Amino acid sequence: MVNFQDKLNKLTERWDPTDAEGLPQLPTTIMEWREVARPIVDGHPREHFTTPFWDPIYLDNHSRRMIIGGRQIRKSAFTTDDIAFGTTKAGTIGQQFAYVTFDELSKAGYSKQKLQIGTFEQNQLLRLFPRNKLGNVSIGEISLLNGNTIYLLTDHGEYKHLEGKSINHAYLDEAQYQTIEHYGKIIQTMMGTKGRITILGIGGEAGSPYEALWKDTDQREWVYDDPYWRDKLRYGEADLQPGEFMLPSSGKLIIGEYLRDILRGHWEAKAPDNYMFHGYHIPQTIMPTIPLKIDDSINKYRLDPIFSIEWQQRYQSAQFVLSHVMGGFFKSLRRPITSEMVLRCMKPYRNLHLLEPWEIADIKATYGDKVKIAMGIDWGSGKPSRTVISVFIEWFIKGYPSKMQLAFYEPREPENQMDQAQWATTVFKEARCDVGVADLGYGANQVKIMQDGGRDRNTGAWFDGVGADKLVGARAKRDEARRIKEETGKADEHGDVRPKIMYDNSSVINEFVEFLEQMVPHPLHPLRKEWMRPRFMIPYHVDEPERTEVIIKELTKLERKDIPEKPEDTKQEEKELVRLQFKHPSDTLMSFIYAKIALQIKPGINWFSI
Repeated sequence: MVNFQDKLNKLTERWDPTDAEGLPQLPTTIMEWREVARPIVDGHPREHFTTPFWDPIYLDNHSRRMIIGGRQIRKSAFTTDDIAFGTTKAGTIGQQFAYVTFDELSKAGYSKQKLQIGTFEQNQLLRLFPRNKLGNVSIGEISLLNGNTIYLLTDHGEYKHLEGKSINHAYLDEAQYQTIEHYGKIIQTMMGTKGRITILGIGGEAGSPYEALWKDTDQREWVYDDPYWRDKLRYGEADLQPGEFMLPSSGKLIIGEYLRDILRGHWEAKAPDNYMFHGYHIPQTIMPTIPLKIDDSINKYRLDPIFSIEWQQRYQSAQFVLSHVMGGFFKSLRRPITSEMVLRCMKPYRNLHLLEPWEIADIKATYGDKVKIAMGIDWGSGKPSRTVISVFIEWFIKGYPSKMQLAFYEPREPENQMDQAQWATTVFKEARCDVGVADLGYGANQVKIMQDGGRDRNTGAWFDGVGADKLVGARAKRDEARRIKEETGKADEHGDVRPKIMYDNSSVINEFVEFLEQMVPHPLHPLRKEWMRPRFMIPYHVDEPERTEVIIKELTKLERKDIPEKPEDTKQEEKELVRLQFKHPSDTLMSFIYAKIALQIKPGINWFSI
């Protein structure tokens, strides 16, 4: 057996880090490289006992690979290993590797935390390779002394940032959010290098270009030789043997050599005819570090039950479990809202009233950062349309999904734009809203007034705005890959460059339909299914049902567009059938959606994150 510590000691002899010829000659096989060059992964000693299914993927040198799975399956450890190995192994020079993700925030986090710190800085051999001091390195490019370069890019503009480069290996991460239908353009950057592509992500929407790409692979599934392997895992200090250990992230699971025997397995291709494109599916269920049952989490792993797969299945939506836990593809809920769905969100809250702005402010003053107040505004475009102002309260409960309460709801008849903006500003301030989103389609003037302030139309008295850091405009733009995104570089109707939100209309409507069906556990009785309640709290007080019954009528107006069975344009048919569409939604529904989007905004951190 190779003594990696002896090899490490030999390689760490003094050399001039400014001299490319003096760089260590790292192993040229990835299994040896990862032990010698990167013994530390994100601040922790490397261990392979719990993830035997990753080894064949590391050894797969095929030109096209696709890896889909749940969250927290060690995907980032694999990509950073693979990128660093390909650019630092002995004998490589002039290589261009590209890591591509869906937005700037994701790119910055991966560049700084995963690559610069978690890979290069924390390992004594790898830290010698970057040409510039880590920390001063651009998040978009890491240049190495051996002549290799790592680019970190986004897929914006149909992968235009890759153009003009000669890529040897491209990694498309979080590919479910990317414009993956244009991935063929990446191949053009490799026509000279005959490079490789690795695509990674969680599950996604059935019928999408992302799923179509997965179906082009041989769709491999990991099969354990022993189907009862979970019964043979060991836990707790009392059973700990010499050489074995436990990690905080795995609770009381014992990690050691015994796992090599009980976790033996192999990959089986479900579509072997697609042998030119290797696909690997890694659901959380094959991860020994993730408890399967609630009881296992509590009594074996000694972890909070929310980290078990059973808890996710009980309390998260089926779509969420399928995509984020199982790494599968879901059939979208693109269907009309029914009255039963809305009533389900009302009946448990017969004791709740809609609130006045000052009552909402009292809640904010009492609960502070345990609540978040958000306003959503859809401006009326004239009869029969109306301006609708709504305010949501998000209640945060530690260890459990938050709940969202409709606190204020006001449909307003057509009126002067100045009056609309002034009244909305007054409600925003009186309710002590933290953030708000307002429609730009029919409200560009109103949004600007709410942000900057204006004069009362009747008295001429000045009123202050709420600021562009608290209220942001929103506009619909078809983009399936990024359902919600920020846009900061374009001037608005007034010639000002202000951040605004662009959203895919069908996607946000579909998500709201699903939101109406989400249930949350009672915090004092989390395991009692009969105590679960809808996540969306719509007041339906016994003394004033007429105030909120109108919401049922407004929400159930939503209708799906009919798609012709045989459109004249075949290409158009292909585009339309991968996504269902809706007729123009009601002002009430869009106001609610804007308030829900506003709750995702995190001011000061790239405006918002999803």
